[in-house]
Amino acid sequence: MKKRKEYAEGEIITCPKCDSDDLDYSEAPGKGKCQSCGLEFEVKTVAIWNE
Repeated sequence: MKKRKEYAEGEIITCPKCDSDDLDYSEAPGKGKCQSCGLEFEVKTVAIWNE
């Protein structure tokens, strides 16, 4: 099952599973991997605007 976690502007991205900030972004900007628990995850950009 896919899960989603959103971050506010300027917020440090952490592992969505174990909340560690020890992440490997060697395949950035699209993918990341947690160095603590090994979870691999996809990073997406979201556009937000006012009309």
